[in-house]
Amino acid sequence: MSQQQTQRIILEIISLLIFIFILTQILVSGGVLLNLDLLTGFFVPTIENNFLTQLSIITGFIFDTITLLIISAIISIFLWIKNNKKESLLFIASMLLTSGIVFVIKNLVQRARPLNPLIYESGFSFPSGHATTSLVFFGILTYLILIKNKSKLLKFIILCISIFMVALISFSRLYLNVHWMTDIVGGISLGFFILLASITIYEIIESKVYTMFC
Repeated sequence: MSQQQTQRIILEIISLLIFIFILTQILVSGGVLLNLDLLTGFFVPTIENNFLTQLSIITGFIFDTITLLIISAIISIFLWIKNNKKESLLFIASMLLTSGIVFVIKNLVQRARPLNPLIYESGFSFPSGHATTSLVFFGILTYLILIKNKSKLLKFIILCISIFMVALISFSRLYLNVHWMTDIVGGISLGFFILLASITIYEIIESKVYTMFC
């Protein structure tokens, strides 16, 4: 195992521990993170305006979990046709796994959404599916682009765009008051764990296959 993979595993563990901590705080009534949710809930209405409302609604619609799964399937088919089969499987498998994990956790925790949202949302609140799936989606997409390109400038631009998109999507859910702050942070930490774990497993499998046939 390379040093980079070891560092990645350490980050995976940290991400998982953060998620578990947030989860336990949610399950324990009156956890210390409750103040963070309340503080955010009081602050967000003070910045409401028509532009942010419309932007958040559009962002939430475009980057819905189902929409991202459809886009992921299209990208995976494209990669498969271009003879990038391993990358294709990594992309679609990571997204399907993420969606499945989020669905299971939501229905196990059954956390209610905040009151008085700007738009109607069904289902449970924790973790934020938008935050989790968008992080994995843009994370895998960024990873595949980075390993295929040597341009440092392009890598920097792609990384900045991905970070901005995940931040925008996460903010839109908070702004529309359909999620608590801990739903967002929990979703990001869970997404980061799944992303890093998927990449680590992918690289380990790829290196073993290479060793077997070379």
